[in-house]
Amino acid sequence: MRRCSALLACALACARTSAPPPPPAPAAVDPPGSYFGQPTLVRLRGAGFTLGAVQQLGGGGHIALQEDFRAFLGTAQLQDVRWVDSSTLLATVPANVPPGTYALSVQGPYGNGTVDGVFRVVDALPASLGASATAPAEANVGTEFTVSQTISNSGGMTALQVAAGTPFVLGPAATVQAPAGMTDISAGGSQVFTWRIVASAAGSLQLTLPVTGVDEVDHRALTAQSTVTVTIADAALLAQDPFADGTAFSYVFAYAGRVYLGPSRDGTRAVRMQPDGTAVETVQLAFQPDPGKNQNLATPPATGFPSLGYFGCAADTLQCGPDNEDGRGLFIAFSSSGTERLFAVGGRQASIIKHLYVTSDTNALPSFSPIGVSVGGGMRGASSAVAIGTTLYVGTVDGSGSGQPAILPIAQPFDTSHVGTAVFPSDLKNTSGSTALVDTMLGLNGVLYAANAGGCVRYDGVAWTACTPSASQWALIPVTTSKVTDFVPADKAVPQMAVFGGNLYLARNTTSGPQLWICSTLPTPCGPADWALAAANGTGNANLSQFDDPTLNTVSLLVATSQHLYVGYDAPSGLVLYRSTNASPSLSSHFARWAPAGLGAGMTQIVDGQALTFAGNDYLYVAANAPSGAVQVYRLVP
Repeated sequence: MRRCSALLACALACARTSAPPPPPAPAAVDPPGSYFGQPTLVRLRGAGFTLGAVQQLGGGGHIALQEDFRAFLGTAQLQDVRWVDSSTLLATVPANVPPGTYALSVQGPYGNGTVDGVFRVVDALPASLGASATAPAEANVGTEFTVSQTISNSGGMTALQVAAGTPFVLGPAATVQAPAGMTDISAGGSQVFTWRIVASAAGSLQLTLPVTGVDEVDHRALTAQSTVTVTIADAALLAQDPFADGTAFSYVFAYAGRVYLGPSRDGTRAVRMQPDGTAVETVQLAFQPDPGKNQNLATPPATGFPSLGYFGCAADTLQCGPDNEDGRGLFIAFSSSGTERLFAVGGRQASIIKHLYVTSDTNALPSFSPIGVSVGGGMRGASSAVAIGTTLYVGTVDGSGSGQPAILPIAQPFDTSHVGTAVFPSDLKNTSGSTALVDTMLGLNGVLYAANAGGCVRYDGVAWTACTPSASQWALIPVTTSKVTDFVPADKAVPQMAVFGGNLYLARNTTSGPQLWICSTLPTPCGPADWALAAANGTGNANLSQFDDPTLNTVSLLVATSQHLYVGYDAPSGLVLYRSTNASPSLSSHFARWAPAGLGAGMTQIVDGQALTFAGNDYLYVAANAPSGAVQVYRLVP
């Protein structure tokens, strides 16, 4: 079609008398250079590359096109010059054109044209790109990691416009953010590109990361790529021995937008960090004395007692708490009327606790105010607490041998004058004669649920009602403990309760093994007949919930996020986590193993686990340890 148009134009020009077209006006060569010894196809750019037209003799007026173009670099004639259009010619630069910078001359049917210094021939090695990448051996689901890619130019000329290409992802789905922009890399130089990746599932992720560029001389395409294998794991280690004191225990909870861990071995410190484990900061605790009412005879500094005590601390010194607390009790956060508060309780080995402690400070030096309490001669501390509305319910520890723990209500603003009357629910009485504690409590639809080795009780603000399962599997003997402080989930008959999929779940430890219970009557409050054994073994003891693995001898975690219900077991070969695969799980087939055994680090015991939400995203945080090892804290992405 182009040639037909040109033919028509030429024919019309010949049919009338007019001035001839202007001569060729070359302007540039694309690419602007070549390497000596290599023939190079080029495009000659410019204007006035007009075809000639002649009328053939005896041709009956037939018009023929004349493609008589020649081109020169200096005096060197280009080969195979071809017309493309009025602004473009194709030609080949011979391999024997000597190195140098050249003018371009074009000769055509209507004259000649020249432009200076538009092409060079270089006797050197072309640019050559290579790529190598450094990636972490392991990353975590939902957590951004980076791959540093070094792009090097081993050639003799500059590589221009070097930029990241489109990555290829093999394995779990991942979002890959390529480095933006372009850069030039000189001969022998290098540049680091940073790729940002977030994987959405666990597995082996393979990334192929390409880069492209062009040679500065002949604009040949340059490419390179590097490939990395990154293992994507469910569990991210946030803190290993967070207090640098070897303590094997830590609570984990959210407060003021950060993750809190604590207490330290000596009861003086907590640690807080961003949800991803960054920006770690020490939190120094201080407990204000209650004038004339504390049991510790030591004189505290103006800031208060520096410790809430620890097992083995020296009485009447600042090593112990204001009531001479000499054991770990409870350290949590709760919220009431839109205000978050920290709540702490120490423990006593052989005497009574007279104070609990609370603060709304969000700084790194929180000062706890005392709450005076008087529950009875056996009160050694607190083992659980939950806020419902404007009331904080505190589950106590009774070490007197009576087997009867109490639940103590404390109303907002959570001071001594707002402590209510302790309740001693008969359904929580532990008949074994060992330490009696309120293992766990949960608030649901304004109803308080509490459970322990004795059973289950609920409170709707008016009456206390039994909710101990009546099913025959509940008859298994619950675990008990002789400890009065420093409890871990394995010490508890009912370490945790959780709500998921419209059901209330309860984890229970018996002397025969672990159980998982489900109440499916919600929102109707759960009664004794509403419970059933969940995830029962298909082989072995059908009265247990071990997913047919008899090595899972203790259940220590039961928490729910918006997406899954999680069950965690202590095991000598490495703790094991299961995650629901069903919207309303009740059978063992409704769960699947999740995360590596021992969290990939030989962890054998769960000491605390909580589902926490930050910026609308759910996470599971687990504090765990190995035998004789310091506590480690992990974040797991649902």
